[in-house]
Amino acid sequence: MNEPLVTVVLPSYNHAAWLGETIGSVLAQTMPRWELLVIDDGSRDDSVAVARSFVDPRIQVLPQANAGADAAINRGLGLATAPYTAILNSDDRWRPRRLERLLNAAERLPAGQPDTLWFTDLAVIDAWGRLDLGRMWGPHYDLRSRCAAWSLPRVLRRGNLAHTTSNFFAPTRLFRELNGMRPLRYVHDWDFLLRALGQRAVARLPETLMDYRVHGRNTISENAGWKHLAEAAFIAGVHLMTFQLDELDPLEDSLELFVANPCFPSALAWTFHHVHMKAGEEAALALALAVTDAGIERMKTILQKEGFTHTRALLPPLGVMHYLPALKSTDCL
Repeated sequence: MNEPLVTVVLPSYNHAAWLGETIGSVLAQTMPRWELLVIDDGSRDDSVAVARSFVDPRIQVLPQANAGADAAINRGLGLATAPYTAILNSDDRWRPRRLERLLNAAERLPAGQPDTLWFTDLAVIDAWGRLDLGRMWGPHYDLRSRCAAWSLPRVLRRGNLAHTTSNFFAPTRLFRELNGMRPLRYVHDWDFLLRALGQRAVARLPETLMDYRVHGRNTISENAGWKHLAEAAFIAGVHLMTFQLDELDPLEDSLELFVANPCFPSALAWTFHHVHMKAGEEAALALALAVTDAGIERMKTILQKEGFTHTRALLPPLGVMHYLPALKSTDCL
């Protein structure tokens, strides 16, 4: 049997309802030289049984204790044997020609081209596989439409056009050189994309070759807006405020790029930026990961007594209360 050209890393967690369709979309690929690593991250439903119901020598099912999506993906990246790796989450699905088209695009790059992270256009579907033109589609289409007039780096600094790790395809060595996904719950995909943009090439194949599924159990649907916003502030402070921007209108700069987006709380973004510039990116990441459920809930209780009721209104004072002591203790101020 021919050696695989693409390793498909499939992190799986409690998506038994869709996992069969997800694996089926890999089996339906017109490019058959792949291996599929299903990394089940401690699912409590029938996900492992669903994955093991597929009898194909190209498929391995590898359960592990629950450690998060980033850990499941990184385990798969470490086990990949093919020269290219693609990621597919357990609730999404690919169109049949996806691997063929991406592999052809990657192998047409001229000699000497830096390793490139590829992504394609996508459709948004609902839990039943129907096209969903709701809240997720609007922002995605807005970013896609900007590609006609803006450079791709500028679009990706505005927002995550790739949208999900299910859309990532790259030489396996690129994933490893960038140390895979970081343990950010909500923005590990955009963080990786921006790291690749800063150090390597990123390319878009403008064909709709995957379906991104939106349902009630998506991570983005979790009721933890404060934590999501804190991670977004990390992205803003570490990545968006440090890029050397090009092709911008005279009044548009890196600050405007994230302040215009209500997902980016500027007070925390400046905190992360300060830590990044003085103590390095890993120190800023450590602060982002220091946000805990119990700590934030205590702060919210105190601040709500003072009249703060909205998540975005809470974040600037939370930044002062939570991050300032940490900054002093790490000598970052």
